[in-house]
Amino acid sequence: MHHVCFKESLPVAQLYFTFPLSLPPLSLTHWPPQLSHHDGGKVLKARQEREESRTAVKARDASELTQQREQLEQQIQEMERHVESTATAGRAEEAQQALNTLRTLIQDTSSCALLTAYGMAKANKSLSRLQQLVDEQSAGQGGPRKFKFSARAKAKAEEVRPAAEAAPAAAGAPAEGLPAAPQGKVYGGVQHQTLCIPAAKAIFVRDCASCTILCLPTAGSAFLTNCVDCTVYVCCHQLRLKDCHNVQVYVWCTSTPIIETCDGMGFGPYACWRGLLSSTMDGVRAASHEEWAQSVGDVQDVERAKTAYTTIDDFQWIKKTQSPHWRVMEEETWVHVDEPFCAAAVHQHVD
Repeated sequence: MHHVCFKESLPVAQLYFTFPLSLPPLSLTHWPPQLSHHDGGKVLKARQEREESRTAVKARDASELTQQREQLEQQIQEMERHVESTATAGRAEEAQQALNTLRTLIQDTSSCALLTAYGMAKANKSLSRLQQLVDEQSAGQGGPRKFKFSARAKAKAEEVRPAAEAAPAAAGAPAEGLPAAPQGKVYGGVQHQTLCIPAAKAIFVRDCASCTILCLPTAGSAFLTNCVDCTVYVCCHQLRLKDCHNVQVYVWCTSTPIIETCDGMGFGPYACWRGLLSSTMDGVRAASHEEWAQSVGDVQDVERAKTAYTTIDDFQWIKKTQSPHWRVMEEETWVHVDEPFCAAAVHQHVD
């Protein structure tokens, strides 16, 4: 081994540093280092313990998830029974509130692993069935009534020729007051027309294409089915649309509107029907859309109803993310209609 020394001459002391000039070649013959039988056994044992620990954690998580799913399913079943029993007892409003709570619960759990694809489909089917039951009970409560504006509205109202005089009896209008749809009457079956729907406890519209549908405020439910390329103006307590495509809906509603198997749906406010203020009932005009909604549609919380178009329940999209099937239309795209209600434009659907 060769060494070199550096020597510094100092007055007091001398320092020496030595290091090898060359290093021995690195041998890879014994790489990687070999473990003894005893050490190898320790490594294998530690690895096995880690695997067992992971398996135990997975099993525990799976057990907890299964238990949570069972609890959720039991809770959903109990809420379904409550909705069904409340609806069949004739308490439609209470049943609707319970159903809305159930729908919120399902929406809240749809983003986690508690609901499988099968469970979500099952929940969706159950929501649809229960909503139909509630709607049927709601529509069956009470019969058509003759609406009257409040004294304040009459004081401001402009006396005009009664609607019953303007439209012949052939339009389906009774001789006294505004025409009201009998229970179970279905309107529609037309294309490229303006369809006017009178006030009633419940209204049913179907099989319309490229139509403008003007609905007086309804003190109950509104159902629209199989409508395409239509523009609808409706004020009601419950709104449900099924199998509708490319429909613009201008709505005030006391509950959250519902769509099912629909697409291309746009929503805006009911006040876009300006012609409502030129419409008459019982020979008078209401001073505002709000007066129509309260006096004719029996809407108590008008301010809440006015914002209903911003939140829609899509039965085909339970996830918390925005449904691709509907949108809130931009204000600049709203379609304002100045045409007043005309009883002569009422069309009864023919099967």
